[in-house]
Amino acid sequence: TTCRAYNRERGDVFYIELPNSIGNKTSRALRFLSFLPTQRLRVGAEFLDLRRPIFTETPGVLAAPPFDELVFVATFLRAFDAGKFAPGDAFDPDYHPQVDDPPTTEECWELVRKHSAADGQTPSFLLMYS
Repeated sequence: TTCRAYNRERGDVFYIELPNSIGNKTSRALRFLSFLPTQRLRVGAEFLDLRRPIFTETPGVLAAPPFDELVFVATFLRAFDAGKFAPGDAFDPDYHPQVDDPPTTEECWELVRKHSAADGQTPSFLLMYS
């Protein structure tokens, strides 16, 4: 990362990805970033893909299986919001996310945003893909 290993071309770029933090404390703490050219990326439901790229055993070949983990979590969060785990009329001791209808991409985004991001902020894609 010192650029001593190769001749850096003008078109070469370095990406610094900062995770979300409440009040953008992380980005403000890294003051040197204000001296660098910046391109802010927008994240939202339209960029969320319910397929996850993974490497296969064949070098250079990617597969895109369904992102079952995110769908499972979003389905579980939807049931949580519906009160399926709390005492009351909606309580369902036999509920399991795998027998429920999968949420849409927009619904996944909203559920993860609601349960993992501070008010007015967006959830981190790192959180969703970890």
